[in-house]
Amino acid sequence: MSRYLFTLALASVFTTQAQAQVVAYHHHSTAAGDLISAQAELRLAEGVAQFEESRAALTWEQLHKWRLERARAAKLKRLELKMKRIARTREANLARHARCARQVAERAAMMSIDVQNGRYLWPDAFRYPSLALLASEFEEVIMDRAIHTPSQARNHHHRLARIAVQARTRLARGPNGMTFDVRVQGMKCVELIEYLAQNDVTPDSCASSHLLSQTDPK
Repeated sequence: MSRYLFTLALASVFTTQAQAQVVAYHHHSTAAGDLISAQAELRLAEGVAQFEESRAALTWEQLHKWRLERARAAKLKRLELKMKRIARTREANLARHARCARQVAERAAMMSIDVQNGRYLWPDAFRYPSLALLASEFEEVIMDRAIHTPSQARNHHHRLARIAVQARTRLARGPNGMTFDVRVQGMKCVELIEYLAQNDVTPDSCASSHLLSQTDPK
């Protein structure tokens, strides 16, 4: 009987110790278990850290790419606006130049008609003796061109070009007593002489200029 009780007590002790070891293993109650658990948690933490670092790097790369694309789009937009502004400016300049050219042509035609009719009023600059001679020669050329055939046009253009060059040179030197405003008006008249030296006044331009002279006199 005593032998049976001793065997039962010994079995109970071994069973309790085994159960204690299993419980200790799950609850890190031993040094080996704690070490294994710590290593596992360290590896897990390292993996999580690497994953977060990779995701952060990817996010930064996407942000950097987005910034580059945004800067490129903004640059292209500025370039597009600049090109449109240049095109508008060019169109405006061309329109202004064309308008100025038409005005010069109309004024030159009016000048030719008025000289032929003997009613052109020369600017004050051409009342100075050195320029009055050129004004008289200009009137002579215009009257001569009105009665001669187009075959004489080359000679008339040559004479008008010489008159324009001499008038511009004398105005640039500025006769004694000539004011700035008088000189400017004289230069505008020289522009009309230069136009007539380079272009033939057509009947259509003369007719339109004559109509303008009737509706908008000097």
